[in-house]
Amino acid sequence: MSLKKITQGFTLIEMAVVLAILVVLLSMLVSPISAQRHTANLVKVRAELADIKEALYGYAITHGALPCPTFPGLGGRALDASVSNCERAGVAEFHGFVPTVTLGLNGQIDCYGLLLDPWGQPYRYSVSSSNFSSDDEVDFVRNGEIRAEASIANHALADIKPDIRICGDASQTCNASTNIASLVADNVAALVFSLGRHNQSLSEYENENAGEKNETVSAACSAPSFGLSNDRFFYSMPFNEQLGNEFDDELIWISSNSLYAKMLAAGQLP
Repeated sequence: MSLKKITQGFTLIEMAVVLAILVVLLSMLVSPISAQRHTANLVKVRAELADIKEALYGYAITHGALPCPTFPGLGGRALDASVSNCERAGVAEFHGFVPTVTLGLNGQIDCYGLLLDPWGQPYRYSVSSSNFSSDDEVDFVRNGEIRAEASIANHALADIKPDIRICGDASQTCNASTNIASLVADNVAALVFSLGRHNQSLSEYENENAGEKNETVSAACSAPSFGLSNDRFFYSMPFNEQLGNEFDDELIWISSNSLYAKMLAAGQLP
């Protein structure tokens, strides 16, 4: 073998070694960048959820009720509760999306008028559908209804309980019979959440939050449908990447006690 061929052989080997080293270095570099981006998104989503929560309090203080959800095509405006109980096409809708325009929120908005989280998914919003008396008025979305209920003889704020329940135990099915020790929160008036980095359709817990029904839309925003809840039960649990048990949803909620305290302080309640 000639010296030239030997030299060429070493050159190819050296190039392969250099490329292998570069691949390793790049993989080491990409991983921290991805982790940093995810951490930044978590900080942002939690700040945005806190802003939404404060806006909901502000709306309740002003109107004596919480807003209905919005849906694609409503321009970020809440369904009107003054003439119906969050009805759309004759159907009551208590699980939808954050009414950005109604609440006066800023942020990234898609072409359907929905407020997006840092991963490009619309924030989900649910409000209690409970009705303490038999007047067919949903307590938490009809202006002044909480005050009216509390003013009825022999009634008190403690009797007017919202119906959203949040569970935190993966070993327990979240329903009306869930053990109190397995609950994160009960008597929740409103809930806002992000689907996080991934929406795992095979995860029982993420499906409970936003996988029981679909809001079908045109493909204008590159999303033919959005998953929504169809009941009053939700999960809030630690981050989990175990196959089939994935969970990375970020939730924030308003309890009845905190809502009443804000409304009492503002003179919205007796």
